Amino acid sequence: MALGKAILASSTGGIPEAIKDGENGILVESDIASVVDGLDRLLSNSDLRRVLGEAAVESARSRFTWSRTLDQFLLSYGVTE
Repeated sequence: MALGKAILASSTGGIPEAIKDGENGILVESDIASVVDGLDRLLSNSDLRRVLGEAAVESARSRFTWSRTLDQFLLSYGVTE
């Protein structure tokens, strides 16, 4: 994301918290057919890759900063409220 590349990821675990399907990446199911469809979408549409890449880098810059990470860490361990 930080490199401004379009993201293709499976919709498992915490990934959907960072990747919003169609906004800053493409989320797919974990089966081969879904991955192939997602890759085909990306490879056949340079405008989509550009738009998703731009949104991905903006998401990374705004959401995944050291300051925000530290705040979440301290909150998780009850150091701050």
